[in-house]
Amino acid sequence: VELGRLLEAKRAYNVSEYPEFLLFEYYDNKLLNSEQVEYFKELLTQKNMLCQIGMGKGKSKVLTPILAKLKATKDRLSMVVVTKAMYQTNLTDLRESSARLFNQSVHEFVFNRDVEIGGRYFYDLYNLLLGVIKKGDYILTTPESLQCLELTYLELLKSNFRSTEESISHIEHILVLLKTKADVLIDEA
Repeated sequence: VELGRLLEAKRAYNVSEYPEFLLFEYYDNKLLNSEQVEYFKELLTQKNMLCQIGMGKGKSKVLTPILAKLKATKDRLSMVVVTKAMYQTNLTDLRESSARLFNQSVHEFVFNRDVEIGGRYFYDLYNLLLGVIKKGDYILTTPESLQCLELTYLELLKSNFRSTEESISHIEHILVLLKTKADVLIDEA
């Protein structure tokens, strides 16, 4: 029964329009189903979209690596946000699949209260994000890391110390970049 279904299966997309899908199918030895292709098309054409996809439908292993690739253009920052509990699992899976399928790197953005923020920390972070855009790679992070960055910015603004002015300027650049250039994919499962 399964073999018969596979033999009768047809591609649910135009290969010339979506070559990344064909690469995924070939290297991952999976055939995208019509439901997955429809999700891709919607997620790629809509600016802001929320969709609920059930467990086992390919969110993390199929949709995420392909969307991270397609969203990583030369002027946009592709960012995947996952729960803290699923971060390591997603990092391992996405590093392997993105490298194997698309020769694409996943860069970690982990920020918390324990990070030493002196010196060039925010300058280097800003340049990392610019480099990720330039290379067509993507960022993996958590909601907590993003919130911590914003809270640190607010705390530095309140501190009124002259020594924090440079850090404030660099965090502002980072926040503007995230607001204006990031295409965010959130996998909350």
